[in-house]
Amino acid sequence: MGRAITGSMRIFAAIPVLMFAVFGSIAKSAEPEVVRQLQSQTRFEQAIRDRSTSPFFILFTIVDDRTGMARESCATANLFLGAIHREYGLAYDKDSLSKATEIALSKPDHVFHFSKQEALDNLSGYSEEALASARKTLDGLNENQIVGSFFQNKAIGCALAERGLSAREGDRGGEIRGFR
Repeated sequence: MGRAITGSMRIFAAIPVLMFAVFGSIAKSAEPEVVRQLQSQTRFEQAIRDRSTSPFFILFTIVDDRTGMARESCATANLFLGAIHREYGLAYDKDSLSKATEIALSKPDHVFHFSKQEALDNLSGYSEEALASARKTLDGLNENQIVGSFFQNKAIGCALAERGLSAREGDRGGEIRGFR
């Protein structure tokens, strides 16, 4: 006959599972974590190829090669391309613009490695507080209420992109507008 399992036996049996959960997650966190992208490749490519003075917002993951840290980020496509120009030492002539676009579109996972501070500075992004405020502004609004509306908070562009919508920054007033 088997023995009854006591409370202390359950605790000892759970220790290996707990150790794996703690130490496994510590070991895993040493590698850059790629955040799941919510923006489709089609929308990303549309934003990168667009040369309007009213740029689209894009979502991507930045890996700082100096620290190995990865973070999800959002910026207008023109600032993102500017970071690529800075990282690769590209000029702003026709050939260099094509090269920057090629680099941006070469990563279907939208994960980009940067090591130059001036490139990273171009992608400073928005604070978690600004993004939380933007998300809260959109809470309770459906897609029909959002599309075509104008917003003043630039972090809204990121929150719209997270929702799977396209968003553009106005070329004069800086307002943000959502699109399907």
